[in-house]
Amino acid sequence: MQPKSGYKTVTPIQMGNALHLLQSRVISVKGAQVYFACISILAIREAARRSGARTRFRQINPHYRLSELCKLTRLSERTVRRELKTLSKFKLLDFTKSEICIAVEPVEGSTEILAQVSGKRSPRRPIPIPRSILRSLACCHQRAHILTLAVYMCRGLSLSRVGEGSARGSVKASWIASTTGLSLRSVRSIRARLIELGVITRDTGSHQRKLNRDGAYFQINVDWQGPADYGRAEKNIGVEERTSRMAIGPRIATISAPLACRNGAGFAPPKEYKKTPYGVKDQKAYGAMPPVPAGFCRKRGRKPTIRNILPEDLSDFFRMEVLFEQATRAGWVKPGESSFLNWLGAAVRAKTQSGGDSVRIFVGIAKRGLFFHITHQEEERARAAIHRFRYGGCKFPPESEISDLHPWAAGQGFSHPILLHNCS
Repeated sequence: MQPKSGYKTVTPIQMGNALHLLQSRVISVKGAQVYFACISILAIREAARRSGARTRFRQINPHYRLSELCKLTRLSERTVRRELKTLSKFKLLDFTKSEICIAVEPVEGSTEILAQVSGKRSPRRPIPIPRSILRSLACCHQRAHILTLAVYMCRGLSLSRVGEGSARGSVKASWIASTTGLSLRSVRSIRARLIELGVITRDTGSHQRKLNRDGAYFQINVDWQGPADYGRAEKNIGVEERTSRMAIGPRIATISAPLACRNGAGFAPPKEYKKTPYGVKDQKAYGAMPPVPAGFCRKRGRKPTIRNILPEDLSDFFRMEVLFEQATRAGWVKPGESSFLNWLGAAVRAKTQSGGDSVRIFVGIAKRGLFFHITHQEEERARAAIHRFRYGGCKFPPESEISDLHPWAAGQGFSHPILLHNCS
């Protein structure tokens, strides 16, 4: 393997450091662009040094300029300076006018992704990345594109001890998604774009069993130079071309997924008579059931709530129990049987008051603790209701039993000391 543009060897440690910081969003996409641009500049200086050694030119100390990074990344000088400070802060690289030092040791927290990217091979093995692909990574503005392409470089490129390179490998899209933290849809979309651009090849001869086990085979095109109009100014690109071109660049718009197909089939035609019926056949008369008022229809069996107490809630023993539990949690009353007795007594008093809103009277007594307004007669009616619904079932007890339980009831003229309606 000998790319026409040459290559720069990096280690899985250097690639894993960048992938980890980019995946955890410690550095931004622009920071990753500056990182790969620095590696690309190092490749240019090394190629110039080798060429000078062959032609016996005098060795000159290299000089690195920010303008080169701006040209490769298509970013402003201010942005490049800011990203270089961030990369230096996290010990990823150091940039000076006379030297660029790329970290050769793993950064903190990159052990897991480094083990996955290295596989069963050494984390310090050389990975020969073509300079054309380094330039594409330096100007790519998509985070998912950088992560996916970097993983393909780590899994497909290798250099033997005798200097022979290989650009073949296999990888599953689900493995890339789990390693980089991307969605499976993003990985498959980026893979399709790389195949269309000619960066990698499509696997056409593998069986499904092999694809399920190891993923698809791919071969990296080391002589890839990018599209013919790669790097052309955006102002010279037409509107239609700008929205439809598939290229790796920060100024190229992505193509959205196509709209889902619509089912054009209509409803089935009527079987017997095509005109709309106007009679009342097979319709229930209005008097067959009670009329339903217009507007919002309340669902039967609504759970009672203290946020909206209704008058019918005060006439239902079981709904009053639910409201009491909510009131104790809200801090209206204290838990206990005596408090529940006061709670029912307040409902009895609110129901017996005429000329006022029973719900407002009940809430005022309960929230303000005005239970001393409950009379002995109202309290005994609440006590009888508790005994009847908790211990005697939902049937109304006979008057004789009520007199035995409450001797005062017969003398007070209460034939049925009822708090609530008959639920039988």
